[in-house]
Formats: sequence, structure tokens, C-alpha cells
Amino acid sequence: MVGTTSKASTPKRARANAGKPMSHSTAKKEKIFHPMSRKAGQLERAQLRTTKLSVSKLKRSKARLESSDRHVFFCNAVPPDVPNISLPEVHEIIRDIWLRRHDAILAEEEANRRKGQPRSMKAEKIHGLKEAEKEEYRTGIEILDLTDPLTVSLLREWDDGDPAYLHLCRFIRVSSTDPEKALVVSRGQREIEIEAKAKKYGDKKAKQSVSSEDSMEVERQ
Repeated sequence: MVGTTSKASTPKRARANAGKPMSHSTAKKEKIFHPMSRKAGQLERAQLRTTKLSVSKLKRSKARLESSDRHVFFCNAVPPDVPNISLPEVHEIIRDIWLRRHDAILAEEEANRRKGQPRSMKAEKIHGLKEAEKEEYRTGIEILDLTDPLTVSLLREWDDGDPAYLHLCRFIRVSSTDPEKALVVSRGQREIEIEAKAKKYGDKKAKQSVSSEDSMEVERQ
């Protein structure tokens, strides 16, 4: 009878333990190994936080998210106390931060790799991405124009990361082979609207000036 009672009680305890919530120590361990905790650099962390918010709110396609991630990254690269940055500073961000943002992960993967062991799939994927981005930078990478104060001002109002907002901003193409040149790919809609209003106001002011001069000429006669 004792042996029968012991066998019957074991699955009962197992069922009881199965329904218990995860302990604090286990949850903490899983949080430590979350991929976001291994990302390097303050800009990368800001990028991932904004992208996560955008995903939960807008459910965008993968391609649009990848494009948005890049723009969020460069948006966060501009110091908050300046209206814009110079073209050499743009190249510095691309060269020293953007292209090297996964170096810490690669170093960790390399440290965990045993002698004679091939690279992990994760490391191979990151290496491939890095080489592709280097080539894109060499031939010409399209980014937001961070040298333009209006574009930077608009980016600071970009709260939810919606890519549709970016049509207001100016885009340029820069390359490592010609670092002193920045080709304007597309002018921002806000810039076009401001110029149209200025032209309209300027034309009106010019007409008023001509009308005033005509009146003065009539009086002199």
C-alpha cells in the first residue's frame, strides 16, 4: 500500500509544479541572454527600441522595417544640441559607428568558437551583412541628409518611426570613394512647400512694389 501511495503522489506533485510560474532567478537568466542585451553602442540600442515600438504599433513589412531601422539609427546619431552635422561627420558616423555596430557580437562569437571550428551561422550572416554594407558605402549609400537643418528638425519630431513620415525629409547619397560629394536623391516635401510659399509671397511682394512705384510715377506726372 505504501509503494502504491508513493507512485500515485509523484505525478500529482509533477502536475502541481507544472502549473507554477517561473522563478525570478530563471526569468532573470533568460533576460540576460536576450539578443538585445548583447547589442553594442548607445545608438544601436536607441535604434532597436524605436524599431520595437514601430513593429508593435504599425505591423510593417520586413523590407520597410529594415529601411526604417537604418533611418532611425542615423536620426539618433545627431547630437541633440546641434541643428545639423557636417558632411565629414556623416562619413565618420557611417565608417566608425554604422559599419562597426555588430563588431561586439562578432567578437563574442569568435571568443566562443573552438579552435578549428567553423564560424557559426549567426557569425556568417553578420559577416555577409557587413561586407554588403561596405560595398554599398563604396558605391553609394542613400541616407537622410543630416547636414540639412530642416531635415534634422523634422527627424526630431519623428516619434513613432513611421516610414511614411520620411517623405518630408531630404535624402542624399554619399560614398567612401568620393567623400567630399553628396548627391541629393530627393528633396523633402516640407522643403518644397516652404519654397513654394516663399515664392508666392515673394511674387506678391514684388507685384506690390511695382504697383507702388507706378503710383508714385503717376503722382510725379
